[in-house]
Amino acid sequence: ERVADELADIVAKIDDVRVIVFRDDIVFIKEGYVREVYKVMEEKYPDLLTIPKVGYAHVNTLRPKFARLLLDLGLNKILCGFESASPRILHLLKGGSVTVEQNRKAIGICNDLGLDIAGNFIIGTPDEEEEDVIATYEFIMEHLRSGAVKNISTSILTPFPGERYWDIYMEHEG
Repeated sequence: ERVADELADIVAKIDDVRVIVFRDDIVFIKEGYVREVYKVMEEKYPDLLTIPKVGYAHVNTLRPKFARLLLDLGLNKILCGFESASPRILHLLKGGSVTVEQNRKAIGICNDLGLDIAGNFIIGTPDEEEEDVIATYEFIMEHLRSGAVKNISTSILTPFPGERYWDIYMEHEG
């Protein structure tokens, strides 16, 4: 209820809100939580549902029913961290929690519903080889050319303290 109340308060204070962007990548993980937010908006603030929204979603939780709920909530674009189209690199980055096939499936689910999906990719892991970069490039180009994904962003791996790649970086740069 608090999320809906805060959004309603923000919209009331700002003239001409055109889009709401959720920058937190865990907001849209649990379907039950999203369903509660939707119910509150539907009951108390139905106008909030008409404002376009953009938010992050995890491909391993994105099922057709859940994607439909996000669309009903007003999301018109989903951002997903696809990270890589190399199974080996994806496993290193995501610890085996996501597969390239799940990335493809998420794209298909969103396309079937008319929900835009954008993909974020990471390049430059110390373990990455030429074939890994080529696999990612081909995945990106396949989905851009087909129109299945309209926006792609790539970032160079940035290690942070406490992460596996931070230790590797510190050993190398030490």
